[in-house]
Amino acid sequence: MFSVVLPVHNRAETVGRSVVSVLAQTFADLELVVVDTGSTDSTLRAVRTVADRRVRLVSTPLRSDAVRLGLQHARGAFVTVIDADTVARPNWLARVARLIRSAGEQGRPVDSVACTGVQHHRDHSSTEVPPGAQCTRPGALVRRRRAHPDGVAVGTPEALLDWFEPGTVTAATEDERQLRWATDAIATLGCSPIPSADLLARYATVGGLAAARLQRHAEARRLLGMARQLNRGDPRCWARWIVASVPPLSAAVWKPHHAEQLQPVAAGDALPGLATVTR
Repeated sequence: MFSVVLPVHNRAETVGRSVVSVLAQTFADLELVVVDTGSTDSTLRAVRTVADRRVRLVSTPLRSDAVRLGLQHARGAFVTVIDADTVARPNWLARVARLIRSAGEQGRPVDSVACTGVQHHRDHSSTEVPPGAQCTRPGALVRRRRAHPDGVAVGTPEALLDWFEPGTVTAATEDERQLRWATDAIATLGCSPIPSADLLARYATVGGLAAARLQRHAEARRLLGMARQLNRGDPRCWARWIVASVPPLSAAVWKPHHAEQLQPVAAGDALPGLATVTR
């Protein structure tokens, strides 16, 4: 198993995209340990929107404790640390696993695997990070939990990660954030050879309802129609799609999320499907 540790503080704009990129890996044996350091924005709501049971949430008020706590709670044989501006490509961990297996078959136990990626800038330009300069960047080094006495370091020049400068993604309202979280999630899962139908249906529902509250009726019908197709036996999916198909009814049923309507998610609150630990 791989453990991915993600420390985060007030990064609602990007953390959902980062979480989804880990969950959409083509290598399934993984866990994601999200360490929240007292976020006061919608960071935890973003995690709740896109997470599944492979995600565990650890909360601490001390930012200096975040990485240590995440590593302490990690259970995988190999571990790495990313941040909320890191997006993993779908074959990231599968490629790392192949390198580990290949070296092992040659009698070379692996202690760490390095890769490279692409840095994305605020002006929408990008720079490929050359091999050898990548180890200081989040996720570019995957380490064995317990060092092997004869362990070696291996690497690949293949770009497996994308790093985004803070501020490259913004959304003005809670509904716009939820719509973006959901559409990012669907796009990321679409890169996976065998995407999870349950996750796709969940993201389509979240995005469809957000689009309906924003009165983006065509987008709401498309997303809720996707959820209906994936969950044909669920009458709620059909009912949502029918309501979304009648714009005046949709506008009457679903109101926009305003700031005063949103209750903050406390750091220790249990999130559905997530194991939560508070420190």
